Amino acid sequence: MVTLLRLDRGEAMQSPLAELVVMIDDLEDWPRADRVELRSLIRARTAPRELDYVRRLRGHRRLRAALARIAGQIRTVNVATQR
Repeated sequence: MVTLLRLDRGEAMQSPLAELVVMIDDLEDWPRADRVELRSLIRARTAPRELDYVRRLRGHRRLRAALARIAGQIRTVNVATQR
């Protein structure tokens, strides 16, 4: 992920999104523009004010869809382990 998004390791480690982003299976297939925007979004997430992050997240449809898929997978695993 660090190389693909051209983040330095410090940026990746500071971002709460890093754990989720590494779960995106098709990230390398995303158009370059979407990966560039994701990099900007990760950087905005670690900024002192989160307003830019929120705006970027709202506008990044591909990331929101990927996060929804991840959330569905986590929910499925949690439900299965409770049985």
